[in-house]
Amino acid sequence: MIARGQLAAPAAWITIPSPLLGVSDAEWTAFVQAMRTRGPRDVSQSGAVGAWEMRSRRVEELGFSVGALLASELFQCHAFGVSTAEYDVRVLGGAAPAVMTRAEALCFLHRTAPKTGDVVSWSRKMTASTRVLCEKVRGCF
Repeated sequence: MIARGQLAAPAAWITIPSPLLGVSDAEWTAFVQAMRTRGPRDVSQSGAVGAWEMRSRRVEELGFSVGALLASELFQCHAFGVSTAEYDVRVLGGAAPAVMTRAEALCFLHRTAPKTGDVVSWSRKMTASTRVLCEKVRGCF
């Protein structure tokens, strides 16, 4: 059994097709691996669900159910991709902001879910755990 907060390493990761323009499948797969922070059935104290800690409100905004999400790690990965691609287009316009890499900005959006705003002001509000995760994805793309 795996202790809470520890992740079982997948036997082998498959290459995951990138939903982002200009991001290769290999880069996307590295990002997805880095962003996986929990077990697939976990629910955090703040209510974030699954291996990619998606907020329940975000899951519902995307038209998915939390129950369906928790039932399948593959579906969680798909939902994470849909969510990230939507943030990439709607908030970032598919471009890296000047103050951080595109991967870092998408990590931050995933963790905090601001609707719009200035990336510079976002970065001032970053929690320590989000900053660590953003540093982890910095080299992905």
